[in-house]
Amino acid sequence: MSKKKIFLLILGIACLLFIGAVYSISRSSVEDIQPISTPQLRQNSLKEVMIFGASGTVGDGILKALLMDKNVHKIQVVTRRLTPRIEEGVEMGKVIVTRHMNYLDYVPLKDKLLTVKAVYWAIGTSAKNVSDEKYTEIHVDFPVAFLKLWLSLNKEKQKSFHLITGAGTGADSWFHWAREKAKAESELSALAKGTGLRFIAYRPSFVMPSAEQITSFESLFYTPLEFTNLAVKSTHIGQCMIEVTMRPEEIGNGSILNHSSIRSFAELYRER
Repeated sequence: MSKKKIFLLILGIACLLFIGAVYSISRSSVEDIQPISTPQLRQNSLKEVMIFGASGTVGDGILKALLMDKNVHKIQVVTRRLTPRIEEGVEMGKVIVTRHMNYLDYVPLKDKLLTVKAVYWAIGTSAKNVSDEKYTEIHVDFPVAFLKLWLSLNKEKQKSFHLITGAGTGADSWFHWAREKAKAESELSALAKGTGLRFIAYRPSFVMPSAEQITSFESLFYTPLEFTNLAVKSTHIGQCMIEVTMRPEEIGNGSILNHSSIRSFAELYRER
């Protein structure tokens, strides 16, 4: 065996050990929330929804799930750029696109927000791509500014706001990104308290791109992880969110769904 192959083998083993450690953290940091078998489903909560971050890996999967769900009649997509998935939704007559650039000011969206019942937030970036200050702005300030405006406009009950954070999120973490995502969870939950709006956070471990987006190399990496429950498909995250949206009495404000919970709700959604 060549030195290069030995190095790649060692590197692969190290990666798997690291993945296992991260997954363990994701499971132990929050309590598993498992779906009840006979829920009272509120399909009307899906009639008109809004999604941010649909051009990213997770957002693309969420949008795909929304497009396939017959209970979703209208999807407001707020984005800076178009993607094949977004354009597909427009052609279906299900997606209305709003080009938006300033994610600290949502006043231009006021009229659209009056009839939206659920918002799915998948805006995010890697900590290595931006400064700590910019990371906080994107992951905390952006969604907090939005939720403040939405709450001021729409007093209707049974609304929900769904945020992707990630495994390892925690206020006591050594990592800045993890603390800031925990800060977002805390601030958004506090804003929603007593308003009738539910804030729910999702902490997946590794996210597998949709079938239309995944490359051959990514497939080689993610498929074994998905098979061993270490990764979840982005579309399945969307299915989980849809399922949770329809369960207002079961999943209350401030709920956090870890990797295991996400897979369980998505599986139940597909079975039904």
